[in-house]
Amino acid sequence: MECHANGGSQDRHIPVKVQHDGPIKHFTSIGGFRYRQHPNGRGLVAETAFVASTVFVAPLARVDDFAVVTDSVRLFDETVVSGHARLSGSVTLRHFAVATGDAILSGNVALIHHGFVGGHAELEKSVRVEHYARVVGDSRVSGSLTVDG
Repeated sequence: MECHANGGSQDRHIPVKVQHDGPIKHFTSIGGFRYRQHPNGRGLVAETAFVASTVFVAPLARVDDFAVVTDSVRLFDETVVSGHARLSGSVTLRHFAVATGDAILSGNVALIHHGFVGGHAELEKSVRVEHYARVVGDSRVSGSLTVDG
C-alpha cells in the first residue's frame, strides 16, 4: 500500500510502507524513485543500487541509480554516489562530495568538501579530492596525492 501526504506528488519525500509476506519494509519516494534506509547509518539507498551491510551511509547521504558500494566505505554528511559508480575498500566521502558516472574508487580514496569524481575516472590507493576539485573523463589517479580545487 502506498500513502501520499495530503495527496502530494511523488516528487516529495514521502514515507511508504509495503506489506510483503515478511516484515514491513519502509521506503521513501523521491522524484518518482524509491529508496530504502540503509541499516548501518540510516542513509538512503535506491532500490536499483547495491550497498553492502558493512558500508556506513549517514542519514543525509544517498546512493542512487545503479551504484555499487562495498567493503568498509563510509558516506558521511550530504554525499551522493550515483550512476554506475563503484566504491570499495576504505573509501570515504564527506561534506557534499559526489562520485558519479562510471567512476571507480578503491583503497583509501577520500572525497572531501565538494570533491567530485565522474566520467570513467579511476582513483585508487590514498588519493584525496577536495575543495571543489573535479576528476572526470578517462582519468586514472593512483598513489598518495591530493587534488585540491
